[in-house]
Amino acid sequence: MNTQFVNTANHCRSEPARDGVSPATASFRGCHTLSHLKLCSPFVVNAGAPEPMSPIRLFVPLALALLAACTTQPAHNVTVEKQSECPVQLNNGQNLILTLPSNPTTGYRWAIQDSAGGVLHALGPEVYRNPEDAGIVGAAGVSTWRFQAFATGTGRLRLTSQQPWAPEVLPVDSFDCAISVN
Repeated sequence: MNTQFVNTANHCRSEPARDGVSPATASFRGCHTLSHLKLCSPFVVNAGAPEPMSPIRLFVPLALALLAACTTQPAHNVTVEKQSECPVQLNNGQNLILTLPSNPTTGYRWAIQDSAGGVLHALGPEVYRNPEDAGIVGAAGVSTWRFQAFATGTGRLRLTSQQPWAPEVLPVDSFDCAISVN
């Protein structure tokens, strides 16, 4: 049985069956056949023969790997709860979570005096949380601020605890932390 394969490039040529291989599964020069499908294309690749990788096929995985490496940001947050944990070193894109003891029922509130605005930006307002197990009205809790490093450089994060209606009175507590962003 002799089957003729024709494509637009006109390079497929049929060959008779040989060595016990039926024409239904034979591979012709530039063509591949299956029992139910006959394909003839100049783009058919012989999977059994090694083919050198084109520069584009080499470039795509390399570009994806470099892109993934460049977009990887530090996964963890840096939490600061005491002055003794300063200075703080951050990477660009990393979050800083500042948690300080607070009791707004006494009238004293933490106020940000310097937010290290050249290297940090706030991710939201102060959040006050009262410990659930205190069980006492007016018990002290914690105030939390979240910041994100956005630029390389240094700055100071300074807060004071005082009564907002009495700015002339000295603060009862302060927090001052040097921030460095790589």
